[in-house]
Amino acid sequence: MEDFVTSPLGCAVRAHSGKRRLINHLSWPHGDSVNDGIPDSEASIVYDAFDKAMCDLVASGPGTLMSKLDLTSAFHHVPLRRADWNLIGWEWAGQFYHALTLIFGLRSAPYVFNLFAEALHWIIARHVPARHRHYLDDFLQLFAPSTDISSASAAVEWIVSLGSTLGLRFSPEKTIQPTTCIEFLGLELDSIAMEARVPRDKLDFVKSLLSDWSVRRSCTLRELQTLTGYLQFIAQVIPYARAFLRRLFDAQSRFSHALTKRTLSAAARQDVLWWATYVEHWNGVHLLDPPRQSFEVFTDASGTKGLGGHFVNSWYASRCPRRMRSEHIQVKEMYAVLQAILRWGDRWRDGHVLFHVDNMAVFYALQSHTSDSPGIMR
Repeated sequence: MEDFVTSPLGCAVRAHSGKRRLINHLSWPHGDSVNDGIPDSEASIVYDAFDKAMCDLVASGPGTLMSKLDLTSAFHHVPLRRADWNLIGWEWAGQFYHALTLIFGLRSAPYVFNLFAEALHWIIARHVPARHRHYLDDFLQLFAPSTDISSASAAVEWIVSLGSTLGLRFSPEKTIQPTTCIEFLGLELDSIAMEARVPRDKLDFVKSLLSDWSVRRSCTLRELQTLTGYLQFIAQVIPYARAFLRRLFDAQSRFSHALTKRTLSAAARQDVLWWATYVEHWNGVHLLDPPRQSFEVFTDASGTKGLGGHFVNSWYASRCPRRMRSEHIQVKEMYAVLQAILRWGDRWRDGHVLFHVDNMAVFYALQSHTSDSPGIMR
């Protein structure tokens, strides 16, 4: 085989099952790897987030039946074209091998696989009356509360049969029949209590992890990435918690190497202490509230001194504090939002607030609960 490329191998062990997963290091060597030759347009992907499943459950209502299916060895369902076999090679014990299907470590693998998963999702949604979500190879169905369990179970069996017809193998061990409490993407959904929850074992682990980190003064990049990964995971069911990850992400940019040890900044330690304090007193539950009354608020700031806002028949106009007049306009725009909250926040109790702003940085900060602007995050 001409121009045969070999890449290093790695092995990842899954935390709960102990299953070993072979990973081809196709990003080595840096700047001249197989993955370096794959354009962003063939690798970029936006996944369905857990919060969309929560929204679906709220829309469906109490008593919703939920089921889940998982494709076995998902990437192995998608073959590589023969012309690319020479790029996905490795050497072991003096012998050379190459992959025949998508593999872990290939930058475009999730993107390519998701094209097939989206097609399967579309077919299922066309034939099964339910709300549907999928995250790569995990497929979730939410049946209306009026659906009887026998009909929901028959729908699951139909999906399994469809997969077999299409040459796709769903894992029997991971197939969950219709129920009112299910684990999806590592978190629990409960349609009787109308809750999203962090499983107790995972919550206890994060508490223990944060207890250790609350007294630490230094760490390596890899250790910090591990911490933020766990916190990102549980932040999916903690409203507005992402705001307290920003400075931990900023701290990661100070490292030159994954194993380099550096002192944590005071700002990063403040975020760690916030998490440690919050999680210690949190039961891991996020209540799934029904739709709330909506309020619309309009705010704006000038480039120099002026601030203003409007809500129903109320308005305010004020000057920007002198200490902030040299700040970037996006900080002033966020300050205008803050002034609206301080003035009218008590009138929005138990409601959903829609802010109208004319600054994209502030829009994204309000939407994502975080910002790369130190001024806004203060």
